[in-house]
Amino acid sequence: MWPWLRKLWASLRSSSTQESHPNRAEQLLGEFHQVSHRYHPIGLLGQGGFGEVYSCFDHTLNRLTARKSLKAPYSRDPAHLRSLINEARLISYLDHPGVVAVFDAYTDENGAFQYTMELIEGVNLQDELRSIERQGEYMSLSRCLRILIRLCQTMAYVHQKGVLHLDLKSENIMLGDFGELYILDWGNAHLYAPERYHAYLSRNGKNIEISEVINDSVNIVGTPPYMSPEQTYQQRKELTPASDIFSVGVMLYRMLTGIFPFSLLSTEEFLRELHTIEPKPLHFHRGDVPLRLSQICEKMLAKRVEERYGNFKEVVEDLQSLSEFGQVFDRQFYQAGEVFIHEGERGDCAYQILDGQVEVYQTHEGEEHHISTLGPGEMIGELAIFSRAPRSASVRAITPTTVYVIGDHEIMAELEKLNPWVGRMIHSLSSRFLEQMEHQDSNDVDEKSEDVEAARRLANVIQDQWKGWRAKTMPPIK
Repeated sequence: MWPWLRKLWASLRSSSTQESHPNRAEQLLGEFHQVSHRYHPIGLLGQGGFGEVYSCFDHTLNRLTARKSLKAPYSRDPAHLRSLINEARLISYLDHPGVVAVFDAYTDENGAFQYTMELIEGVNLQDELRSIERQGEYMSLSRCLRILIRLCQTMAYVHQKGVLHLDLKSENIMLGDFGELYILDWGNAHLYAPERYHAYLSRNGKNIEISEVINDSVNIVGTPPYMSPEQTYQQRKELTPASDIFSVGVMLYRMLTGIFPFSLLSTEEFLRELHTIEPKPLHFHRGDVPLRLSQICEKMLAKRVEERYGNFKEVVEDLQSLSEFGQVFDRQFYQAGEVFIHEGERGDCAYQILDGQVEVYQTHEGEEHHISTLGPGEMIGELAIFSRAPRSASVRAITPTTVYVIGDHEIMAELEKLNPWVGRMIHSLSSRFLEQMEHQDSNDVDEKSEDVEAARRLANVIQDQWKGWRAKTMPPIK
């Protein structure tokens, strides 16, 4: 860790933990049973400023566990003791595969509080990233998305339970040997919606709350490279799920680029960039990163809370669509009667109908001529993009209609992945189709039949090409 970063991190933690709680240690420990010689320590797994975690063998159930306790100088300090008790209760409240299960909470033969939990075997995300970076490589997109989706799904559950983590970082993400993902170190967690926890306790016949240990007026929490802008100046009680979303955005950036989004050269430079500088997009660093993934990360890292995702469920939806179908498209809603494609205009997007019905029509000498009625799953507006020609018809919503909006840059980016001759063929076929349609309008009925048949054949070829692209890149209609 950079020296200035270690110093800043320590100062943030010390400023948050110097306040003492009026409750005495004996009162806090009174409701816990004593356990003697049940858990045999095997080895140190990790330690922080105030606590330590050992692997232990449970002689009663004959299994390995992890045991967390305070270091000796802090074991009777009321503030640190309450913090550890609250942490154990909070983790127990979060009953989810992505949160380590707590087995027991007790005092040992010396009267020190400890709790035991599931022992996780695997590697933390930080170590995996360092191993990849030592080889001069990047984490693969598929691996990154799998990890990120699991992480965001777990955090969606955590936030739904009314809890913030507030110290999400790669060191606190453990990756199991069989695809598991666990979020560790809940020491900074905050119950931002206590009524949900209270309701949970009331349903089970108990009235108790997780009290805040530290004075909120000095409670700055987090680890600087992953902290959101608001975490550097707001009290913990003022923070929202948006802070955790920002931290995961930092992890995403680091996973795919090998660097942090903001400078770590000094405290001043880090804080300046965190509050004022927009990081370069992911695809600037890696050419294989989809534009939409860059946009997802950019939204997670927005400076203003209201410009980030509203919750982790929204993040998961976008990531899953990207992972499964290669793109995530914006949605647009149109009222019945609203015209959203105008004949003669240059087209910069195509549409897929999700719900509702639309009418395609042309206007000749002031009169509208009906061409077709389209419904869910149908595509409209793609020919103008393939041919670079003006829109050949107008489209109006018959009923309230929702569509996917697919930009021309997204379509062309996919076409560029094909062999060049395929892209040229699609462009040529679409242009010839429009020429045939114009030719049809300028000839009499006897001369139309051959042209119409040729146009129909061209349309079928174009449609087959489009369906192939759509099957690879677009989510199914639900």
